[in-house]
This record gives sequence, C-alpha cells and structure tokens, in this order.
Amino acid sequence: INAEYMGPLYMAPEFLLSPTASPPTDIWSFGVTAFQVATGTHPLVHCEGSSMQRTLVLINEALPVDLSALSPLLQAFLAPCFHPQVHQRPSCSVLLEHGFLNETGADL
Repeated sequence: INAEYMGPLYMAPEFLLSPTASPPTDIWSFGVTAFQVATGTHPLVHCEGSSMQRTLVLINEALPVDLSALSPLLQAFLAPCFHPQVHQRPSCSVLLEHGFLNETGADL
C-alpha cells in the first residue's frame, strides 16, 4: 500500500494533537473516505507539503474540504463529518438516518 493512502491524511485534526480515538474522530475519517470514493481524489489534494503538513492545515480551517462538485444531498451528508468542533459532528446513527443514504438512486 502506498504510504500516501494511509496515516495522517485520514486522521481527524484533534487526533493528531492528542491521539485518543473517539466516535467523532472516526466520523471525520469516514468523511474523508466517503469523499474520496465519491470524487476519486483525497479532500486535501489542494494542500501542499507532506501528509502530516496537509493534515495539520485542517486545524486552522473551518471547512477545509471543497464539497461544491458534489450534489447538494451529498454535501449535506458530508459537511457535518468535517465539523471542526468534535462534539458537533454527527453520530453514526444520525448519519444512517440521513436522506442521502435513504434516497433511492441518490446522485453523487
């Protein structure tokens, strides 16, 4: 596996500062993965530098991921996953109830 596809690029910013895993850190990682599946690119492709440097950029940005190329429904599903405040991210149960997962033939 290419090192670029693992490690800090999938970690929530707060995890890099204090490596304690929690459901909200997993939600961030899920958001990164879902974005990459939907677009074919990593959400931090616009950041320069090493994997760690690109990930640390996230700490200072409210919504570092450009979701504009996605459908409004997918934007609404993913945006909360990248909320900078850990406890403002949705739980798995909230995501499972989201319209994006419940729409038949949802358009990405």
